[in-house]
Amino acid sequence: RVSLNAALSIPPNPFGKDFLLGVAKQVEEYDEKKFGTEEIVMNGRKYNADVLGGVLQAMGRNPEAAISYLADPKLGSLDPYGNWVPNDEGRKRLNRLENRKWNESGLDGYTAAIASASSFRNTSSTGVADADARATWISANLGTVLANSPEEIAAAASGNSLTGDDISGPEMDGSVSKEDIMRLMYRVIDQPNVASTISASMGEFHRRDIEKHMN
Repeated sequence: RVSLNAALSIPPNPFGKDFLLGVAKQVEEYDEKKFGTEEIVMNGRKYNADVLGGVLQAMGRNPEAAISYLADPKLGSLDPYGNWVPNDEGRKRLNRLENRKWNESGLDGYTAAIASASSFRNTSSTGVADADARATWISANLGTVLANSPEEIAAAASGNSLTGDDISGPEMDGSVSKEDIMRLMYRVIDQPNVASTISASMGEFHRRDIEKHMN
């Protein structure tokens, strides 16, 4: 498992879309706590046995594989307004990824895959069905995760620690660094709806924080 993860994580990427999708679907429900603890060092880099992170890292270099996994065309469809709407299985997959307790390398893979899939936004004639709508949906849902973690965003923006009594965000707690959060913000903040959602969450967070310190 560790050797496979290492092979998946190292560029160039020799693996095709079908292979990456097949591996991802096989390991997506594995317990990350169990398989994320086994580690080895190869060529000065540390790798663990959580293969899903390695697969997503490889998808970061294969945009078609990334969008096919994160917004599987078999797990959703367009609504009358041209927006991508996942079915129950599609939402289940995204929720599982969003709520996963990623280790550092796994989160790097997840963000790489999101960035890769997002490259289909505002494009046409890509040969990928509904690519723009699917990519926009992927980015918007990551924005929701960030909006639910205002404590971590505020701490990262201020250069403060992401651990302590003031940090309670359910999605990010204990799994990412300040740099990870700022990188996630960069991936999605150019979407007006996402920016509005995050801004509203941060505004409410700071309002409550001010009230707490005034009382």
